Amino acid sequence: DDYLLTTKLFCGHCGAFMVGEIGTSHTSKQYRYYKCTRAKKGKCKKKAVGKDYIENLVIDDIMELLSDGNVLEELAKRIYEMQSEQSFAVATLKGQLEEVEKKLDNLVEAITNGIYSSKTKQVLDELEERKRNLQEELYQEEIDHPIVSEEQILHALYHYKSLDISTKEGKQRLIDGFVNSIYLYDDRYVITFNYKNKSKTVTFEEIESSSLTSKASPT
Repeated sequence: DDYLLTTKLFCGHCGAFMVGEIGTSHTSKQYRYYKCTRAKKGKCKKKAVGKDYIENLVIDDIMELLSDGNVLEELAKRIYEMQSEQSFAVATLKGQLEEVEKKLDNLVEAITNGIYSSKTKQVLDELEERKRNLQEELYQEEIDHPIVSEEQILHALYHYKSLDISTKEGKQRLIDGFVNSIYLYDDRYVITFNYKNKSKTVTFEEIESSSLTSKASPT
């Protein structure tokens, strides 16, 4: 089975990864859970946690985040600003193109003033070719990494709300898109979202007393 929180779930006691395992009872019933990798070796006392239990809690937290329209608008704005800051490749190509264009301007001015030779012609041809190559590279880079509008980003974020979270694929897309890490303790967990490193701490006592969840036992 696929464990959706693989690489996202960490032990709150020692910081090690928590990985999926399958256990079998004396009645041959299988149980799926996450266990600290150091606890597997007897080096940590962290208890295992039920796979479906913790995964469903994380999905609930993501859906709660998505239900806040202000959060989505702020997130869309930040994503737009980040892409508008341009990639390192685009910035580098634009800088190189600007430098070549300055050299061309200076060379054209020199020719206008009567300074011309076979060497001047060679340099001019080389600069013109360099300019064409840079323009082509810049064009391709901007095609490969287009700037998406803030409205388009917001629309895409709202689309996440309509994902079918009854499927493994839907749940995985939500987790991959919004969760940075989860640190799991015996009495609580701390989830950090890919949103300004926004963190949320939830105790299992709060969950058990909440009418908003009907999840099974954590173990």
